[in-house]
Amino acid sequence: MKLIEVTDLKKYFPVRKGIFSKSDKYVHAVDGINFSVEEGKILGLAGESGCGKTTVSKLLVRLLEPTNGKILLEGEDIAHKKGKKLKEFRKKMQMIFQDPYGSLNPRFTVMDTVAEPLIIQGIGTPEEREDAVAKALDIVGLKSPEEFLFRYPHELSGGQRQRVAIARALVIEPKFVAADEPVSMLDVSIRLGVMNLMLELRDRLNLTIVFVTHDLACARYMSDEIAIMYLGEIVEIAPTEELINNPKHPYTKALLSSVPIPDPSEKRKRIEVKGRVSTPIDPPHGCRFAPRCPHVTAKCKKKDPHNVRVSDKHLVACHSFKS
Repeated sequence: MKLIEVTDLKKYFPVRKGIFSKSDKYVHAVDGINFSVEEGKILGLAGESGCGKTTVSKLLVRLLEPTNGKILLEGEDIAHKKGKKLKEFRKKMQMIFQDPYGSLNPRFTVMDTVAEPLIIQGIGTPEEREDAVAKALDIVGLKSPEEFLFRYPHELSGGQRQRVAIARALVIEPKFVAADEPVSMLDVSIRLGVMNLMLELRDRLNLTIVFVTHDLACARYMSDEIAIMYLGEIVEIAPTEELINNPKHPYTKALLSSVPIPDPSEKRKRIEVKGRVSTPIDPPHGCRFAPRCPHVTAKCKKKDPHNVRVSDKHLVACHSFKS
């Protein structure tokens, strides 16, 4: 069953000219993307910095309102819900932020932080909330939760802070979690522990997760499917191993060619990408990757590519590929 289904999702930000003047230009942060995530599965959303990944995650949990498009959660469109209706849906969706230092209020104890969603949603008595917080801390690997309840963020390590952030997201038992690069600011030595925790929680709680990352190795380890983003668009989406072993889009191939191979005796041909990322401000028609693509044609510069189906779940947006 599809828990999340996104159709033609767009988010444009106006470019400010001045205090009193209106902008006639827009940053196309997310520009007409389509994907779905089945219940209990993890979709990896990968791409380089500035491609729109974080904006997508904020749209999915409605921290941002879309410019256009639909976000179906269990078949109901939440893209433009407001007020009490949106608050009700927030019980089903939560977000884990990238920075465990900035996402926790330094004046809140762990108890205050993790209990806040329960208080906002009016769930339980004070005693029931304390029990729920202790249970959430135990689930995320902070054993002996009574030792953590009244600590402040500065008294915790980076890994412990991120586990507290995960507990905060899970305490109201959501069905969907958007994880925005949840391990990118952690020490390499503790990243694997947090990723394994998220996989364990997915299986234990039947969570559906969109895992945002710029690291294809992390995306491969965590995800059932991977979607590759470039300048606000999804250029390729496929089951994880199919995308890793049989990439079709030139940008996907270039990303994969830059991933280090642990075996020093094996060499991988590096695909060089020319130029720089184009501006996302009112981009012209045509393929966004065309100015940097080694296989660019005149058609690529004039006409927007449409998704071509490679296999049942493998889609690529490229003029040079024919199904």
